[in-house]
Amino acid sequence: MQEALTNPSNGYYMKCDVFGRRGDFVTSPEISQMFGEMVGIWCVLMWQSLGCPSQLRLVELGPGRGTLMADLLRGTAGFRQFAQALQVHLVEVSPFMRKQQWKALNCSAGSNANAGPSISSETQSAAERKLPEFDQGICAINGAQVFWHSSLYALSAGPGPTLYLAHEFLDALPVHQFVRDERRGWLEVMIDTADDEGTQGIDSRSGLSSAGQQLSQGGVPLVMQKPWQQQQQQQGPVELPQHNQQQQQDLHLR
Repeated sequence: MQEALTNPSNGYYMKCDVFGRRGDFVTSPEISQMFGEMVGIWCVLMWQSLGCPSQLRLVELGPGRGTLMADLLRGTAGFRQFAQALQVHLVEVSPFMRKQQWKALNCSAGSNANAGPSISSETQSAAERKLPEFDQGICAINGAQVFWHSSLYALSAGPGPTLYLAHEFLDALPVHQFVRDERRGWLEVMIDTADDEGTQGIDSRSGLSSAGQQLSQGGVPLVMQKPWQQQQQQQGPVELPQHNQQQQQDLHLR
């Protein structure tokens, strides 16, 4: 998943705009500026509940075109104390999207661009060191300093509290998925290799099919089909298994 999304040469987010009418999908900030403005009001409320500190870091993970952050900063510019306390950090791995965010925030390499917290070369990721452009600037919307990072780990500890925004970000991350088997408990969902007759299922008693065992030796992550999916391939459409109350609660929690 990580390769598919962020491979430097062919990653989905790396070289083109995938948002909007000409892209593949639309997110809430692209539909109405009210979304970013309302998130901004929430940030002001959180800042006030923290005692109106003189320094506040606002971190957005996966900022897209920068639309949400631009609307947020524009909508809160009237709260002068909040705007003056704010320092913006954008966690973005795509050079193309960084350029879009730079434009959306109307950034410039102002004289205060280097006033932010320094990041040691040990803390910086290799990918971040390869992206010298659009790494920091001054936002003309409210005068806030803006810093870009390729990884959350590259964000050093700074003065004051931090608020994090991650709109439609976590759902795009590679994750481990589990299903509950009535007899064997929790099992990880994996994919196996395909043969001439279609996708193979994994025998969970051994963990992997014979082909899967061979691939796993090379370090390739594999996945198992759900039992009802295997049955459907063999026999056609089937009804999903009924779950007792405890299993339904488990599924709801997932």
